[in-house]
Amino acid sequence: MAAGDASPADAAEATGLLLRAEDDRPWPMDARWMLVAAQRHALPLIPLLPAPERQGLLLEYRKRYPRFRRLPVQNEILQALSREPRG
Repeated sequence: MAAGDASPADAAEATGLLLRAEDDRPWPMDARWMLVAAQRHALPLIPLLPAPERQGLLLEYRKRYPRFRRLPVQNEILQALSREPRG
């Protein structure tokens, strides 16, 4: 799915899957790194999200990844989720 072709509902579903993939499952550590790296693919979809979905993901993401545990890509995702939607 190209970001330009995604409906807000499709963007919300894909973004949620990418950002929640790591969850609290007992993944091996190398798999966890790959799942976090894959979160970067959510960045072009985030501007397509409706404001309530974006706000919910922002709160959930902040809770899941406290400041002391975040990698640079996770800070980028938080910035994108914090921006006002276009339109």
